[in-house]
Amino acid sequence: MSTSEHAPPQPAESWAGTADEWAGKVHNAELPSGMRVSFRFPSLGEMIELEALPADLLEIAVAEWAEPGAAAQLAAQPYAELAEQDEEPTEEQREQADEHARAISEKVARLNRHLVARALVAPRLTIEELARAPYSDLEMLARLINRLDPFDAAGRRIGPEPITTFLVFAEEHECAPGCPACETARGRLSTVQ
Repeated sequence: MSTSEHAPPQPAESWAGTADEWAGKVHNAELPSGMRVSFRFPSLGEMIELEALPADLLEIAVAEWAEPGAAAQLAAQPYAELAEQDEEPTEEQREQADEHARAISEKVARLNRHLVARALVAPRLTIEELARAPYSDLEMLARLINRLDPFDAAGRRIGPEPITTFLVFAEEHECAPGCPACETARGRLSTVQ
């Protein structure tokens, strides 16, 4: 007997996707300026592993990858230390804390530009070209890519729409599976291509 004779029967249509589908997931988003973009979710871990980041951003990237929000904690650390002092901080200590926070914030902004450049599918932009994009668009895109905000500027959820969104509608609509109107609605609500 061959091995294929013992393999369990495969359903005509598999619930699971293919490796190509998995690697190719693209999301659409509308940004505050009205610009529409398509992007993938890059991973900080992947970018670290692929050495896709400048060395001076590695510490921030690793900290943020290990614990989301760690970069903000690093930026705030000198202020917390000043607050813990028994004496009133000097002007020089405040300036040093400001300088440290500004340096960390600049690194976070650069790290986000690297993430955005890596994530964008359309339009495809370099890190340098992203400098011309509206700041509010970059900020939203960074929040979407870092999974800090689940909705784009138009209010659409980024990623799959939870099935619970459709339950009440489907119960009231009483349609057959594969209903064209339901499929159209699902497509308009989801950002997954």
